[in-house]
Amino acid sequence: MKMLMTLAVACASVWCLGVLPAVAQQGSPSPQIVEGTLSCDETCVDVYNIRCTQSSHRIQAVVSDTGCGDHFQATLIGYSPAAIVGVADAATTPSATPCDAPGVVVVKTGAAAPLRAVLAIHSFSSTNRSYSLEVACFSGPDPGNPVPRNMNLEIVTDQ
Repeated sequence: MKMLMTLAVACASVWCLGVLPAVAQQGSPSPQIVEGTLSCDETCVDVYNIRCTQSSHRIQAVVSDTGCGDHFQATLIGYSPAAIVGVADAATTPSATPCDAPGVVVVKTGAAAPLRAVLAIHSFSSTNRSYSLEVACFSGPDPGNPVPRNMNLEIVTDQ
């Protein structure tokens, strides 16, 4: 429950209050890969703002454990355009072998548009809590034939 409250506050600060760092509008090619580490056990959440700066059909985030034994949960919530407001997906990485198996979350829409979503990463582990994050925006509704689109990825909350 505490994680859901943290996620709700983070989403509100990103969406309602507009608390975002300044970024270039054109974006960077996807995918973008980030290495992160949660700084505390079980109560910390890293929150990312994802913006597909070109018309896209879906956002995909892949979270992997970089140090065996951690168990991560990733939650991706769409907030723009209206077609994906509240559309969400959640996945977890396994806490056992294979330790590097990813958790994959996807938010998609039928009509291409510049998409925006919030991604929250939380750990149930008390080990090193290090993860790798790969985020991409794609056009084309068929996941078997993706076309990468430009995007921006900003960390909003780094705990």
